[in-house]
Amino acid sequence: MKKPGLPTLDGALAEAIELHKRGKLNPARKLYREVIARQPRNTTALELLGQLHGETGDYAEAAKVLARAVDLAPDSLIATFNLASSLKALNRDAEAEAQFRRAAQLSPRNALIHLNIGVTLSRQRRFVEALAEYRSAIELDTKMASAHVNLGQALFQLGRYAEAAGS
Repeated sequence: MKKPGLPTLDGALAEAIELHKRGKLNPARKLYREVIARQPRNTTALELLGQLHGETGDYAEAAKVLARAVDLAPDSLIATFNLASSLKALNRDAEAEAQFRRAAQLSPRNALIHLNIGVTLSRQRRFVEALAEYRSAIELDTKMASAHVNLGQALFQLGRYAEAAGS
């Protein structure tokens, strides 16, 4: 039953999304929170609130909200990828890697996901494993410059200088 003076959940969520798109982040955040308070299992509101926190650099809060979204919707590529990205921004590389790998299971032909797995592996100094991920990213998107750069850097870290120069 709708409380007097409150918009419907659909209306509040639509308004929050519109505010978010227009860059009015504080009012959008407030509306997302209101929707979640009224419907704690609303994965769309959780995903978008988490994304908003990530956009504003509040990665700890983003990770917290997005973890809830992933728990409720484990097949959500958006929530999983954004959770992984937030964990990566917090330098929680092992956790980020695990979430990026979950995202890769949901979307195995996504070059950006493979690139990010490679980055988390490189940050853990697991360069040999990172090479395979960078190569997968390049195979899926030959023009992805960051995958080529990271491949070269991983090869360099492994002392494979001639290969690094050619990557």
